[in-house]
Amino acid sequence: MANENYISMSIGSNIERVPKNIVFCSMIGGRSHVKPVLEIGRLLMKRSHNFTIVAPNARKTVKNEYPQISLYDLDPVMKEHSSESRKLYQEEFNINHLQILARQLEAHYSHVFNNLKRVALEKKADLLICDVVAQPCVDVAWTLKIPVVIFGGALGLASYKSDPMFGCHVTLEGKSFFERFRCVIIQHSQTAFYWYKSSVKYFNQERISVGIEPVSYPTERTRNSLFLANTFFGFEIAETLPPLYQEIGPIMYDSYPPLTTSLESFINSHERIIYIAFGDRFYTTPENNGKILKSVLELLTTKNLDGAIWALTQTPMTDFPSTINLQSGISINTTTILTNSNPHIKILDWAPQFAVLNHTNVKIFLTHGGIESIFEALYTATPMLIMPLYVDQYGNAEKLTMQGCALTVSKLALDEKDLFENITRLLTDHSIAQNLKRMQIFARINRLRKYRAADLIELVMYTAKHVEGAGNIPIVSEWQTADARIGVWRAENWDVWVFASISCLLLVVTAGLIGIKILKFANRWIIIRWFSRTTNRNTKEKSQ
Repeated sequence: MANENYISMSIGSNIERVPKNIVFCSMIGGRSHVKPVLEIGRLLMKRSHNFTIVAPNARKTVKNEYPQISLYDLDPVMKEHSSESRKLYQEEFNINHLQILARQLEAHYSHVFNNLKRVALEKKADLLICDVVAQPCVDVAWTLKIPVVIFGGALGLASYKSDPMFGCHVTLEGKSFFERFRCVIIQHSQTAFYWYKSSVKYFNQERISVGIEPVSYPTERTRNSLFLANTFFGFEIAETLPPLYQEIGPIMYDSYPPLTTSLESFINSHERIIYIAFGDRFYTTPENNGKILKSVLELLTTKNLDGAIWALTQTPMTDFPSTINLQSGISINTTTILTNSNPHIKILDWAPQFAVLNHTNVKIFLTHGGIESIFEALYTATPMLIMPLYVDQYGNAEKLTMQGCALTVSKLALDEKDLFENITRLLTDHSIAQNLKRMQIFARINRLRKYRAADLIELVMYTAKHVEGAGNIPIVSEWQTADARIGVWRAENWDVWVFASISCLLLVVTAGLIGIKILKFANRWIIIRWFSRTTNRNTKEKSQ
C-alpha cells in the first residue's frame, strides 16, 4: 500500500537563494581561459546572481555571446606577434621560456590587481573566481576577505604524473628507473625550484608595491580554496583527488555559431575534408605553414582528400611561401589559394569550429591541441592530428595518443612525408575511429558537469567562513582535509610509522645483542664443558 505521507520535491529548487555578486578574473585571456567560466556564469545568472568578467580583451574575446554579463577589459599580458610570443610558440619549450612567461605575468601584476580591486569594490563582490595563474586575483580576494574559487585545467597531483613540455611523459607508469629518477628528482626539482623562486620573489616585490603582504610559497593563499578543473577522467590519467579539487569538464555550450551559407555550401560539395586551425592566439612558423599546405595539396592530388578548410585566425598570409612545388613537378602559386581561388581549399579568418567539426564530411582535424579544440573534437568524434605549440598542448597530445584517438607531429621537425602518412592513416585506421567513439561517450555524458560547477560555487558562497589557521580567505571547512589543519606529518601518521620503525629497529638490535651475548655465553660454556670432560678423561687414563 502506498505511503500517503511522501513529500514531493522539485529538484534544484529546494534551497533559498540570496542573489550574490560574482567576479571572474583571467590574467591570460583567450577563449579557452574565459568562455568556459562564462558558461558557468550564465548558469549562475539564471539563479539570480550577478556575474562580471575582468580579462584581457574581454569584449573582443566574448563578442556578443553573453550580453547579460558585465565585461571589463584588461591590457593583454601576451601580445600574439611579439618576439617573446614567437619564441614561446615556435621554439622548443624549456625552462627559459617559463621565465619569459613568468616575467610577462609579473609585469602586469599591479595593472590587474588595481583594476580588479576597483571592479570588485564597485560590484560589491561576494566571491572571486580566479584563473589558475591569476595571482593578483587571489590577492584581491585575500585583501577583501572574500571567498575565492580557482579555475583551470588538470594539476597532476599524483606522484606518477609528469609533463611532456619538459621532456618527460604524462605518466611515469611503466617507465625505467633512470627515466623516473630524471623526471622526479632532476626535472621536477629544477622546475619547482625555479617557479617557486620566481613566483615568490618577483610577485612578492609586486605585492609590496601595492601594499600587500608577501607570501612564503606560491599556493599559500589558495591551499584551502576550491579548485575547479575543466577536464575529466578518461582524457586525464586517473588519480586520487582531495575534496577541494573537483573535475567539472568538459565544459561545452548549449549553442554554437552555425555554418555560414558559403561555408556550408563548400562542405556539402566535398566528402573528405581536413580542417586546420590553431586556436584564437597560436600560430606556427612560415616553414611549417608551407609544409602543411604542400601536404594538403599532395593529398588532394592523390584523392585521399577532396577538400581543406584552414582558419588563419592568427596566421598572417605573409607567413606562406610564394609557391608550392609538388612531387609531380607542378608549381602552384599560393596567392590563388589564399584568395580562395582554389575550389577545393577554403581559407578563413575565423571559422565556426564546432559546426565544422560536427559535419560528417569533415574527416580530419589538424590542431595545436588546445583544450577547447580537443573537447569539441572528442564530442564530435573527429580524428585529430596534433602539432603542439605551447605549454599544456604537449600533454594533451600525449594523452590522446595514448588513448588511440590522435596522432602527433612535432613543430620542430615537421616532415611533409610524415604529414601525408599520418593523415592517410587517420582516414583509414578503424581502431582510431572506435577509440574516438568510446571517448565521445565520456565527453557527452560529462559535459553536464558545468551544472555541478555552478552548484559548487553556490555552496562556497553560502557556506564559506573564516576558519582559524586557514588564512584571510573564507573557506568551506568541511572540505578541508586533515593535513591542512594538523600538517602532513601527523595527518599521514608519519610520526607513528617512524616511531614504530625505530621501535622495531631497536627491538631487532636489542634482540641481536642479547642473542650475541647468549651465543658467547653458550660458546664459553661449551668450551668449558669440553675442556673439563677432556681433562677428566685424560686424568682417568693416566690413573689406569
